[in-house]
Amino acid sequence: MTPIIVLNLERAPERKEIMIKQFTKLQMDQNLHYYFMPAYDGRYMTNLTLNANIGLGYGAGRQFQKGELGIIMTHLAALKFAQMMEWGDVIIIEDDVILCEDWHERLDKLFWLLPKDWEHVYLSAHSDYVKFEDYFDVSRNQPGITKSPQAVGAFSYLINKPAYSKIIKYATSFMTTFDDMIMYMILQGKLSSYMYFPFMTFHNANDSFVWSETPGHLAHDNTNMHSSYKYFKNKI
Repeated sequence: MTPIIVLNLERAPERKEIMIKQFTKLQMDQNLHYYFMPAYDGRYMTNLTLNANIGLGYGAGRQFQKGELGIIMTHLAALKFAQMMEWGDVIIIEDDVILCEDWHERLDKLFWLLPKDWEHVYLSAHSDYVKFEDYFDVSRNQPGITKSPQAVGAFSYLINKPAYSKIIKYATSFMTTFDDMIMYMILQGKLSSYMYFPFMTFHNANDSFVWSETPGHLAHDNTNMHSSYKYFKNKI
C-alpha cells in the first residue's frame, strides 16, 4: 500500500482528528499506512533572506507571505522523509481534504492506468487557466488519466521516487510558491505529470492558514465548496 503523508499544523488539532476519522473508516492504521508530518509554521519564520520577492508565476514581484514559505519548507520535509525511507512512491496531502470512500479501489485503478514514464499525479487540483472539461469527460463514472494541464494541487498528489530529488532541487530555489514550482516544472517538461479523474479528494477549506494566523474554517455543506469539489466523486 502506498504510504500517505498528511501535513498538519500543530495549531490545527481538529483537522488532524477529522483526517484520523477518515482513515479509520478506510481501515488504515496510523504509522503503518499514514503519517502526520508537522507543518512548518510560517509565523515563526526568522530567516529574512528567504522572505524575498517571488520570481515568477502568481504574485511575481511581491514578497513571499511567511505562510507560503512555510508550505515550501513543509513539502520539502515530506519529500526528504519519503526519500530517507526509500519509498517507491508516496501520497502527500494537506490536512483539510476529504477522501473518497473507495480510496483503495480507486488507487489500484490508478496504478493500472499510469504509463511507465509517470513521476507525479494530481489526485485533485484547481485551475485559473484551463477548464478541466476540455481534457476529460467529467461526467463519466470510470476513472481515467490525462497529461496534467496548467493547474495547481499541492494539497493532494502522488509522487514517485525518481521525482523526489527533482522537486527538492527545484523547490529549494525558492523562486515561487510550491504550487507554481510544480506547475512550472510540468510546463517546462521537467516533471512527467498526470491528472486523475474523477478526483480522489477535494479541498475542504474555504480559507487558508497561508493568509491568516487563525485556522481556515472547514466547509460543511455544498454551498461554498472549493472548485475541486466539482470534479470529485465520493464513490464510482
